[in-house]
Amino acid sequence: MYYSKNNIVVKIDNTFPVEYAILNPLSGNFDILEKEEYDQLNNIQQTGTIDKHNKGFINHLFERGYLFEDKADEDRSVKRQLANFMEE
Repeated sequence: MYYSKNNIVVKIDNTFPVEYAILNPLSGNFDILEKEEYDQLNNIQQTGTIDKHNKGFINHLFERGYLFEDKADEDRSVKRQLANFMEE
């Protein structure tokens, strides 16, 4: 499990309940996270382990480019994105 080095996560001011924004400029994705989701994501970043009880959320993180299988998987994604950009 690899937490993308391109993720930017910030707490959104003046929200109740507390919310966080996550942006990955490489994938072009932006999402709003609830506190529980942020805590899970932070745990993944710190430990590299996942909560298997929330497979839907974990799959979402993979699909949106916030998580990868490993660093090599992210590197392949970077190369694909660069190739797509160069074609445009």
